[in-house]
Amino acid sequence: MLLCFSSIYMLHVLSRNQANYVCFQGLSRDFEKKKHCGYKLGTSPLTEYTEKYGNRPIWADYRRNHKGGIPPQKTRKTCIRGNKISGNPCPVCRDPKIIVDYRNIKLLDQFISSHTGVVHDTTKTGLCRKQQKSLVKEIEKARGHGLIPYQVPFVEFRIENYTNLHSAVNKTPSAPGVNESTSWYFWYDWNEPPEKEIAKLHKIYHKYVKDTSN
Repeated sequence: MLLCFSSIYMLHVLSRNQANYVCFQGLSRDFEKKKHCGYKLGTSPLTEYTEKYGNRPIWADYRRNHKGGIPPQKTRKTCIRGNKISGNPCPVCRDPKIIVDYRNIKLLDQFISSHTGVVHDTTKTGLCRKQQKSLVKEIEKARGHGLIPYQVPFVEFRIENYTNLHSAVNKTPSAPGVNESTSWYFWYDWNEPPEKEIAKLHKIYHKYVKDTSN
């Protein structure tokens, strides 16, 4: 009886693993099917891609069309509406062979700053907001899978923040006597403000200060 249950459990595990493997294979085949018509930017350099873009990012030579000399802060929502394509589509929408996917690391790196690790803004790359949203989603997915490293911000180390030479963190002094007029710490003592500063404040707020001389 135990042997029967164990064999059924093993068959269940194997079938579930096989199903996962088939799903993964289907996903990879679907991705390869899409990439069959596109540029495989991680494997061998394609002559078609290098002839079109060279070693520069796909958005390097793109220029936006706008009225006036100052470009708007937001790009268009999308370049493709149904079967209609705008006159000047963004760098991703204009080339059907460019596929934004979290496994296409070489393409995603073109939209990430090498100094800060922040995704470039649409005002620099010219992507429409739909493609920018998809790009950010795929970059976060790639970072979650460990394909793209996280950029850790640089924190300047200041020794003054960790030193114990300040009187506040030194050894606590002995408490003053009951009859002594000195305070426990010197910054607890009353310091009379300068007369010039007091006169300046009186001049500014003389309408609101009550006369308590009487």
